[in-house]
Amino acid sequence: MIRVCVPQGFPIFVVAVLLCCCHASGCAPRPADAVAASPRASDTRGPPQPLVVQVRADNAPVLTRECDAGKARSCTWLGRLYGDGVGVPLDAGRSCALYRRACDGADLRGCDLLGGCYQVGVVLPQDLPKAMDLYRRACEGGVANACTSLSLAFGSGSGTRKDESEAARLARKGAQLDQAGCDGGVAEDCTSLASDYLSGMGVPSDLARAAALAERTCGVGHAYGCMVLAMIASESHNEQQKLHALERACERGLLLGCAALGGIYLRGQKEQQVQGLRLVTSACEQGLGAACTMAGDVLCGEGSCAGDVASIAHRLYTKGCAAGESESCDGLKRLGPPPAPR
Repeated sequence: MIRVCVPQGFPIFVVAVLLCCCHASGCAPRPADAVAASPRASDTRGPPQPLVVQVRADNAPVLTRECDAGKARSCTWLGRLYGDGVGVPLDAGRSCALYRRACDGADLRGCDLLGGCYQVGVVLPQDLPKAMDLYRRACEGGVANACTSLSLAFGSGSGTRKDESEAARLARKGAQLDQAGCDGGVAEDCTSLASDYLSGMGVPSDLARAAALAERTCGVGHAYGCMVLAMIASESHNEQQKLHALERACERGLLLGCAALGGIYLRGQKEQQVQGLRLVTSACEQGLGAACTMAGDVLCGEGSCAGDVASIAHRLYTKGCAAGESESCDGLKRLGPPPAPR
């Protein structure tokens, strides 16, 4: 699984979003020896399998039916849609509930993602030992992201002992499992493998290979593949490629992609600024707290606004603050009481 690196509640600015890409445990340096014994992908493998994308904007109805019928893996993928805001409103509570349902149904990907809910501790009470247990169970069962999450935990000493050697071993295992899943046609695993090569997590850093993998998954509809392309373009200081990649991510229904795209438009000409405000406001209405801050700041960033504009900004900040976005809460304080209705 790919994660754009933002703290829970998504307090982001566009540059921060595009420069940091991590797995479920959040941002952390790669373990010092994570790539020491990592074999590069073999050139002797057969032709790549056709990729299948589960986390895509048009898949929610099918996944809902299958989850309701008892297919645990479909509950996991549906949880990803709600957790990432892909084609559906962002809903962390529903996402974690779906991961629990999947894990109870013996889907280890669901157990891994449920571990993330316990680690973050926003929807569910924070419980680091439980999170680590779920990660271990999933990693031992072959879930790449769980191994990467454990690697980051051992590397930082968060929730477990600090152990660089174990962190490096788990990083390599995670990358190898991503490779195996990608070889088997799982688009989400190919995107995670692209992230591995981008960050040098468990494999030697290789931007060209990361870009080739991300282009492949973006091309078949996986929005986070497009986000990885945007991050690579940002690393290369190619603003045009970054803009194009974000447009593709937004077209594929990823709220974070639309919000990041809107943030860039807000720095453009007047016509682009109008479109940018529309994008970030829409992302706010669908649950992305950071987008509420961005939109509110555009309207009333200095606190000097009144009338209908102040009412709209107050509503946006209120929604962002309720989503856990501290900067939206600060915006509310600057604005003061809501304007009286006319």
